[in-house]
Amino acid sequence: AMGEPASSMGKRELAQPNLGVRAPCALTLKLDHPEGAGQGHLASPPPTPEDIEHARAARMAAVVAMVDGLPLDEQPSAAGLTGPLAAALSRLGRGLMRKECESAERSESGSSC
Repeated sequence: AMGEPASSMGKRELAQPNLGVRAPCALTLKLDHPEGAGQGHLASPPPTPEDIEHARAARMAAVVAMVDGLPLDEQPSAAGLTGPLAAALSRLGRGLMRKECESAERSESGSSC
């Protein structure tokens, strides 16, 4: 060790396996081989256009169902409308609800809305 020339020590050191280097993992393989990207367990495949469209349609149906369940005068603001249009639609909704209530009172005499 001490008496040996430096060149022979270096050769012996290189002959031993390097325990500090790990086996390649999926991420380094993806970085080294981009054509394999998306194939491993670290990344999931992107959703198909049909899945995206189905999810969008489901969200829209849920919003429509929620807004439809509200009283007519609250629907414009729940749908995201603001300003004069929302105010006009809200007044229209209140008027329609009042007409429905009056019609129901006449047909059932004594019921209140």
